[in-house]
Amino acid sequence: KSLFDHIKQITNVQNTLYWDSLEEGDKKTWSNYMVHRFLSMKSDWIQVVNEVQKYWELAPKNVYQFYIDIIPRGRTFLRYVKSKKKSKVEKWAMQHLTDYFECSTREVEDHLKLLTKEQVTTIIMKYGVEDKQLKKIWSK
Repeated sequence: KSLFDHIKQITNVQNTLYWDSLEEGDKKTWSNYMVHRFLSMKSDWIQVVNEVQKYWELAPKNVYQFYIDIIPRGRTFLRYVKSKKKSKVEKWAMQHLTDYFECSTREVEDHLKLLTKEQVTTIIMKYGVEDKQLKKIWSK
C-alpha cells in the first residue's frame, strides 16, 4: 500500500478495521507528517489538521481513527502544492555566493533577483573558478 491508498481510506472508504488489516510493510508506508500534509490541501480541513498535528506523538493508528471519525466520507481531490523554487545557479556556485555575501542560500536567492549575470560571474571569478566552469554557473 502507498501513501495514496492510506489517504483514500481516510477520505473515501473509512473502514474502521483498515489499520488492523494492514501488514507490517504496509504500516511502514504510513507517515503522519505526509498524511497531515495531504489532508491540509483541502482548505476546509486545514484547522482540523493543524490541531491534530500538534499531537505529534500520536500513533499512526490513532491518527487514522481520528481522521475517519472527523472527516466526512466522500471522493475528494487533494491537489498537492509543490514548491516551485529551484535554484538559478549550480550548487557549487551557490556555495561561493553564500561565502561572498556571508548569508544563507535563501538570502542569496533574493540577491540573485537583483544581480545581473555579469555581476554573479564577477563574484564567482574571485574564487578562482576556471573560465570553462564559469559557463556552467546557471542551472537549466
